[in-house]
Amino acid sequence: MKTQLTTSGVRRKAGCLLLLVLFAVSPCSAQTYVNPVLQGVADAGVIKYAGKYYLGGVATMGDFFVSSDLTHWDNRIHVYDFDTDYNRGTGAKNNQVHSDDIVYAGGLFHLFYSANYWGRDRHIVHIIHATSPNIEGPFYEDRDDQWFENRIDPQLFRDEDGRLYLYMVKFTDGNTIWARPLNADFTFAGDAVQQFSSQPGTWETMDNRVAEGPFVIRYHGRYYMMYNANHTAAEYGNYRLGVCEADSPLGFNPGGKYAYPVVSPQTDLMEDSYIDLIRFGGKGYNAVDLEKDTIHFTVSRPVSGKLYLKFAQRGGIKAWLNGHQINTNERADYKLTAIEASWVVKGDNTIVFDRPESRVIPSQSTEPNRSRRSSRLVALALYDLGTATPPLAEGDMLLTPGQPNIVRGPNGWEWWLVYMANQGFRRDQYIDRIHFVNDRLTVSGITGHNTQQPYAPAKPQYSGTSLEDISFADSYLLEVTGVVGKGLRVAGHDLLLPSTMKGDVAHEWRIEKNHQLLTAWVDGMKIADGVSISTTSNETTWIGSPAKVDYISYNEGFDEYGSHFSGWQGFTADDQGLRLTQGESFKGNAATDYELSVCFSNSTSASGAYGVYAAYTDAKNYVRVFIDASTQQLVTEQCVKGKVRRTTAPLAYDETHYPDIKYTDSYDKQYRFDTDTWISAIHFPRLDADNDTYARSLSLSEAAERAYNEDMAGNFDISWLEGDTWRPLSYNKEAGNNAWQTITFPQVKTRGIRFINSDPQQGRRLIYKLKTTRAFESDMQLRVEKRGADINVFVGNRLLSTVKEKTAVPT
Repeated sequence: MKTQLTTSGVRRKAGCLLLLVLFAVSPCSAQTYVNPVLQGVADAGVIKYAGKYYLGGVATMGDFFVSSDLTHWDNRIHVYDFDTDYNRGTGAKNNQVHSDDIVYAGGLFHLFYSANYWGRDRHIVHIIHATSPNIEGPFYEDRDDQWFENRIDPQLFRDEDGRLYLYMVKFTDGNTIWARPLNADFTFAGDAVQQFSSQPGTWETMDNRVAEGPFVIRYHGRYYMMYNANHTAAEYGNYRLGVCEADSPLGFNPGGKYAYPVVSPQTDLMEDSYIDLIRFGGKGYNAVDLEKDTIHFTVSRPVSGKLYLKFAQRGGIKAWLNGHQINTNERADYKLTAIEASWVVKGDNTIVFDRPESRVIPSQSTEPNRSRRSSRLVALALYDLGTATPPLAEGDMLLTPGQPNIVRGPNGWEWWLVYMANQGFRRDQYIDRIHFVNDRLTVSGITGHNTQQPYAPAKPQYSGTSLEDISFADSYLLEVTGVVGKGLRVAGHDLLLPSTMKGDVAHEWRIEKNHQLLTAWVDGMKIADGVSISTTSNETTWIGSPAKVDYISYNEGFDEYGSHFSGWQGFTADDQGLRLTQGESFKGNAATDYELSVCFSNSTSASGAYGVYAAYTDAKNYVRVFIDASTQQLVTEQCVKGKVRRTTAPLAYDETHYPDIKYTDSYDKQYRFDTDTWISAIHFPRLDADNDTYARSLSLSEAAERAYNEDMAGNFDISWLEGDTWRPLSYNKEAGNNAWQTITFPQVKTRGIRFINSDPQQGRRLIYKLKTTRAFESDMQLRVEKRGADINVFVGNRLLSTVKEKTAVPT
């Protein structure tokens, strides 16, 4: 039983397909997984090799955990001991194996890691390099008398031309990301080049100047670096993951950064969407001192909806809300807890804390021992959700996502993020999907143990060691690991091992055949780029006899962008993508489970329709989803035996927006969109973005009075960008609420909005993060996930439609 997998352009006006990614996955991939996938491990690195994943890092003590699916890490092997001339006799042992990065090249596995030992005997805060001919070790350092580089968080990136680059963090401008080119033998080929540090006045500097944990990939000709910013400690709770794009491996700079974090603590969703009654429940702003044992707050209206308390503490703090005890942990809590609405009254409310007695804290220096409270209240908020469903599950309050690793999934098509996060004060390993939406790297997470379980990494359609067992389709991905001799012949085209590579050691081959186009890599080095194949044969064979095949995986599908399109009827392809003026076009083999992602561009007008068939049997049985630009809606059309049922979903949504630092300072703030965007409202936080600076010199009450602004919009001359001309924005002020001020206006199509301080003497930022109401965007990405009869449709990363397939399917 299979369903035809097809794509259709249903435009009435011309548009441009910029990007299409499609791949079939096996039915068993509909399984789900639960985060965290591995407990008690932090700052880890991951390598995929011959169908398995190997992970090592903090708390692994020189071991690797092993998995075949990214979700089950049941096997543990010992691979390395930190025992060299320069650390022998110190306290730096295997417990200092941090921030692993593992790569394979030319018959050797390379283990990079950072020792992070700040000892009384010696500081050993360095990058170490060890090698082994076997992924299961043992690994030995090439030099026993000295370390490799300074200071922490190494990552080795191999570009498609075969060149090597070591990314690392040095303690120069705070924690700063640097890169250094390497030769093929892993010696240095030049000096280190600074990439960037954390930017003052942005989400990257909520506490300390920290940019660390770099991880670089290349995809569709672009370089993407994921990194961490802010302090890693759970006491701060500000650690977040960002992304920077570049045109070259050494070209990362502040201008390439995304203005926003791509993975944040889960409660950011709460803070951007709902009112904190403790601070904003009254008629103004209530400044909260987390050091006090009693906090008073006022609620100016009756409360009857869903309430959730964010309560983060360490050290066994107990709490009572209006006499009702909050369930807390004796050691530490970072959690979101449902609260009875009856516990909160209109008028005065009180939260009382019982903190443990002070205790002596042993000194880590020559200073005498000191006494202080061992407990700390880290965060507190009481969110009023009304009748809405909370955006995160109760108990899943995760924070400090960090130490990113980006790997291909088991089926070779998917991208996955492997990272650490805190549940309370314990650090574990998590995984979440990466998607590229309008070429922007996005993450479908952060997800926790109680979050609705996402789909597990897709398994290969075939995994084994024999090409003869594979029935090759028209478009597919083939991955081969082993000593294969001269190379492989694909559809009559010879893919030869580069002369610079050894023929007697294992290599990793990645071959993408897309209809009559062929692209291939060996050990990450591209050896064929969209080569045209004249034959219609799909046969794939060895050139000569392979000496040893360790692993083969095969998956049907295709990945297309720019001019790399093939097999479509009625389309033309160029560097801008695929173009269709009218009609439909079909491509792909039958599949029961699959994903389809396609980006449409319709910048010429806000009219017409364009989309895909999410499932297709015949002209009377199908599921079609498309964007109706004239009504600014997603339309889902389900046809069963010729009868059509149509549903719609508005494309409008509120999106948190950060200023673009390339055009922003304290006087002039610009918020840029990736594409032409129709907006109709702006929502301003009433709290001054720099209110924390006042609290350093003023009392909390004085700081609150100066930081809270009833009319934040009135501080600015506001304009919107039309083409290259800024035009004044005429707007109406809405009532909003105590936390957010809203202005509305007739829709404008724009690439940016600008805020200039009206008072020339006012040098404060006033605003930073805000929200915009977006009705429509000229570039939109549709993603279809089909798992059996379930069809989920996403616009960008937002799930907007779910369909149960009822069409008759071919056998």
